[in-house]
Amino acid sequence: MTTHGHQHEGGQQQPHVHAHEHPEHPDYQKDELSRVRALIAEADRQIAANPSDAAAFNRRGVCYGQTAEPHHAVKDFDEAIRLEPGNAQYYYHRGMAYIQMRQASLAVEDFTRAIRLKPGHLDALNNRAAAYYDISEPEKALLDANATLKLNPGRTSAYAIRAMANAQLGNEEAAKADAKEATSRGFDKQMLDALLAQARRRRTG
Repeated sequence: MTTHGHQHEGGQQQPHVHAHEHPEHPDYQKDELSRVRALIAEADRQIAANPSDAAAFNRRGVCYGQTAEPHHAVKDFDEAIRLEPGNAQYYYHRGMAYIQMRQASLAVEDFTRAIRLKPGHLDALNNRAAAYYDISEPEKALLDANATLKLNPGRTSAYAIRAMANAQLGNEEAAKADAKEATSRGFDKQMLDALLAQARRRRTG
């Protein structure tokens, strides 16, 4: 499963909570891709002019994430982090790229670094919760989902993550309550039902 939020500040092969939603119209997708490619070209020029511009590497990495090129994104975030190792957002963005690559364990490490540098990093907490669920650590997913909701009680995906973690752990009443809350806040019911069924199949006891 994946339940990412967006790369803030900054095709669904199976149901995802970490997923971006894009309009389906092909003209919109073509126009958006052209816009992002133009931003990559602009970042290319900025990096050529100043190879020590960490922010430019970060911007280009975010763009590569939007064009579904996470391997290129990781390389750019690696360089941004090398140049500016104290920036929490760069670790967060690299974690999101690892999620695209389905390397949830590496994503957990980067989200953790982001949280250490910026305690209360809401997106890192929420996406670490989803990544913990991905690697079958539902107890840790619950802790992070709870922390997310403490900071922002309106974060819909956190209720969905908590529902799935509870379902995997066999806490059915809690799972149902969280699922109801998530769908009441706009989370797609059909998608969440599929995710909960998957969670129950992964039940640990």
